[in-house]
Amino acid sequence: MAEAASDHGLTLERFNQIARANQIGALQGGAFTDEEVEAFISLGPKISQIQRDQQQLVQNQLQELGFTSESYQEILTEYRQDADLQAYVRELLRERRRQEILEERRRAAEEKADEEAQN
Repeated sequence: MAEAASDHGLTLERFNQIARANQIGALQGGAFTDEEVEAFISLGPKISQIQRDQQQLVQNQLQELGFTSESYQEILTEYRQDADLQAYVRELLRERRRQEILEERRRAAEEKADEEAQN
């Protein structure tokens, strides 16, 4: 979306500002240049299509993992409301990253040992 906005001379943040103004009927209030409004109008359908594509991708991924949209939303709501759960997930992610780093180092050491053995 940011790339599409940039192609039309807008940042994604500016596009969103214009979109919010458009929703409340304040698009022509003078806060935006004619060029920005024209870019917004031209970009709108492209952004909408990107959003639809992303939503479909997420739906497909959820289905592949055995989730419904409702079950995912329930989990997400619970996560957002439970600080202990958030801390637990952060710790799991830290541990996973630590294991990945250790594995990368192990592989690098093996490769170095193999190279030295060949020389």
